[in-house]
Amino acid sequence: MTTRKRRRWIWWSIIGFFLILLLGLALARPILDAIQRPRDLASAKARGEELLASRGKTFLIITAHPDDAEWWAGGTLAGLTAKGNQVILVLGTSGEQGATVLNLGAIREDEQQQAAKILGYAGVIFLRHPDRQLSRSGTYLQELKDLYRQYSPDAVITFDIANEGLIYHHEDHRAAGRVAWEAANDQPDLAFYLFHSSAPDVLVDYTPVKQQKKEALTILQGYQPPGIWHSILGIFASGENYGGRAAYSEVGVQFGELLRFTTRGTP
Repeated sequence: MTTRKRRRWIWWSIIGFFLILLLGLALARPILDAIQRPRDLASAKARGEELLASRGKTFLIITAHPDDAEWWAGGTLAGLTAKGNQVILVLGTSGEQGATVLNLGAIREDEQQQAAKILGYAGVIFLRHPDRQLSRSGTYLQELKDLYRQYSPDAVITFDIANEGLIYHHEDHRAAGRVAWEAANDQPDLAFYLFHSSAPDVLVDYTPVKQQKKEALTILQGYQPPGIWHSILGIFASGENYGGRAAYSEVGVQFGELLRFTTRGTP
């Protein structure tokens, strides 16, 4: 093969790779929606409407890093605060290992506070355990127990550990979900809404607050310098950033978030 032909082959290989990548991204959302589809969409939507009908309740959101809650449930949280509910976000770490940026923990805490104002949270609590080491904390469990006693939540929103989502697993996420569950061992009737679930049965339509979710995520991801992946994703998202999003036209939902409902007394 001549040098010229070799170069041409290399260029066509690169172009082919990106075409395949772009096609994969175009198909990613419908494939993911199919994989994570609730068994009964109508019932799941009804449960989502019931959740958003809550008034005057307290929700504790237990996550590992800034942007965890907003990615998977930011629309749900904005919908809850809009109805007068108290949403309190509890972060196990400040996500300081998320990028090679100086003082990243402080930057992400500031971004989280800004996002909290947009979404209407009543408070944000930073526990500041080391990023990527939450599962090894000796005090995290007691801290969450103390917060449960302090706020007496009507429901907790956190990661699903029993039926974990298929894509993107993180040790800190698992620790947050597991310890949030363990901390409620003396509250058998406490309701849990679990995101990043492979067995969702709640579909929340966050269309009325989609702009708030988008703005919050844009702020929360501001520490990340724009790169090629942002550009590629922008082709299919038209520059929009809604994080986790499920769309099911059968029930009229284009901007949805999926959760699994359970209580401490059930699996």
